[in-house]
Amino acid sequence: MLDLSNNNLSGRIPWGRHFETFDASCFEGNINLCGVQLNKSCPGDETVQETQQPAMDGEEEDSIL
Repeated sequence: MLDLSNNNLSGRIPWGRHFETFDASCFEGNINLCGVQLNKSCPGDETVQETQQPAMDGEEEDSIL
């Protein structure tokens, strides 16, 4: 068991390996933490997603115009 609560930690909690097995209670008291485990987005997570249009007949999807 790992308990990182109340340590004044900040930043994104890594995802992967063992970090994905921890629940939010392991990180309580660290108001500047963010990540999937806390259901809290991090600054810079807002990404603009472009809608992809289907390729026209005879046109490859990765072609350069």
